[in-house]
Amino acid sequence: MSDRITFQGDLPDLFREGQGIVATGHFRKDGIFEAKQVLAKHDERYMPKELTAALKKQGEWRGNGTAPAYGSSR
Repeated sequence: MSDRITFQGDLPDLFREGQGIVATGHFRKDGIFEAKQVLAKHDERYMPKELTAALKKQGEWRGNGTAPAYGSSR
């Protein structure tokens, strides 16, 4: 994949060198991709810290990555 991309703006807080991204934009005639929006890409296990805290508070936190048993009786 080409590393010929340009972007004017602030990168997401979660962005770091070598990380995958999701970018929207277009290719210019010179072959450079001009990004209009850049989002940090993360795996399916990512959970914002606010959501983690809320799940822990509700007793629904599964630190091993399994989903809570929503709708099940306790």
